[in-house]
Amino acid sequence: QQEGEKDEGVTAGPVEPEGPVPQPWEVRPMPLYRARAGIGASRVGEARAELEGRIGDWPPQKWHAEFRRRWASALKGWWLTSLDLSPGGSGGAVRWSRSLLPGASSDEPAAPDGTGFDLHLETRVERPWLAPDVPQGALPDPQPGQGAPPVALRHAAELVLGPKGQARLLNLSLPVGILLGAAVEPPQGMPSAAGRAGPSGGAAAGEVARSGPLSLYVRLAGPADAPLRGWSWECEVQDQRAGLLRTSLSRPWAASSGGAAWALEHLRTHGAVPLPRALLPRLPAGALRDAWLDGVPPAVVPTTRLRAGSDGGGAACSLESAQAGLGGRAWGGSAEVNRQGWRLRLSLAGGAQQRQQQTWGRPRYTATAQAHWKSRPAVAHEFRWDLEDGQGFWVSVLDAGAGPRVNAGLEIR
Repeated sequence: QQEGEKDEGVTAGPVEPEGPVPQPWEVRPMPLYRARAGIGASRVGEARAELEGRIGDWPPQKWHAEFRRRWASALKGWWLTSLDLSPGGSGGAVRWSRSLLPGASSDEPAAPDGTGFDLHLETRVERPWLAPDVPQGALPDPQPGQGAPPVALRHAAELVLGPKGQARLLNLSLPVGILLGAAVEPPQGMPSAAGRAGPSGGAAAGEVARSGPLSLYVRLAGPADAPLRGWSWECEVQDQRAGLLRTSLSRPWAASSGGAAWALEHLRTHGAVPLPRALLPRLPAGALRDAWLDGVPPAVVPTTRLRAGSDGGGAACSLESAQAGLGGRAWGGSAEVNRQGWRLRLSLAGGAQQRQQQTWGRPRYTATAQAHWKSRPAVAHEFRWDLEDGQGFWVSVLDAGAGPRVNAGLEIR
């Protein structure tokens, strides 16, 4: 190109876009949603489906469909056959469960629902989808003459000691069950369709030992899902401005089990509200000093919750100081009323304790008063020491009229 000639393909200066330029505050993400539906009968089985993602996106980011069928067993247990589909692939399982905890009587044996002392044996088969977007090398090379991905076979045995079993055998009770499991599974790197690790679900969390295909794991477990004898539907939508809206509707087939149950709930955390100037002289000087040093004026963050349903409605409101998440001194409180009674809570938190540039946690005191309508309130005092990673210990004293009760707890992960 000769000197002095103009290149018509090159434009000097900035290029002006066509139309108005969207401002950053106008860019608003679409709401998130989560929906669950289920239908079941005693002789047919149970079908459940779950969708989760962002409104406007299809297919959804997460989805799962499952069918279960319970069978009577001659071994005084019960079989559970399940088939499930997910974005990762498909899977199926056959499980036999038996309660090792004797029931109250021979006519009413204890059910293996995860609250007593249960044994689970399961065999599971999983197969991932053959997706074109899977990176090369992520799946093992298929054998000659085989174009489908490999099938993973897994055998697992688990012992679950629930709250009732703990009280019966150990004379203590935890709010969750303790699960001990052993599994023979494919080597690591084999794809997993549904991402489950055993009869009680969950990935390979809590693994304590592994030797070849054999793995041992320990984790906490909750109670099993109750058999579905009817239909149910749940949905929740979360928006950045509108908050969280949750609704549910269920109805059993048998009229003797009750009618339809419904609930509608709205939860929203509002923006920070500055405290009135008339209240500033009444606040402790230390709280004001910590607030201004953190660059945040004294303010509160209100949260409201409204609920209506077939079992009665309710309302709750909480106030948290804007310094609650900054590590300084903070306070908070809440009030809740419903058809059964009322509840009040007041919480005071000290500043984070630092020593040699390390945070040793922060103290917190919480007082709670609650009661049914026209009854004597019960007052509880809790002293807690929280660490940054959620661990800590606490001591609570409850006075319900029959004398104080002292509880202590420790959380270590």
